[in-house]
Amino acid sequence: FYSVASDSEFDSFARLGGIDEQYLSHQDEAGPMLATIQARFGANLHAPATEADRISGHARIGVALADRHVDDNGVEV
Repeated sequence: FYSVASDSEFDSFARLGGIDEQYLSHQDEAGPMLATIQARFGANLHAPATEADRISGHARIGVALADRHVDDNGVEV
């Protein structure tokens, strides 16, 4: 549900099962670490469609969020 500033926590994440899905609430959470997370864990990035132009410069958006709903992961977005 957030983006980390460094990869220092990645080994802990891996021990806990990795990162399958990553959700961003807004463009201020976007940065180069998104691509690193996708490369290491294959995480599917969920991000606001209205901010896709700024976020997709950092990583591929797998699910563009456009309206309020509960997704298949049980997350209300």
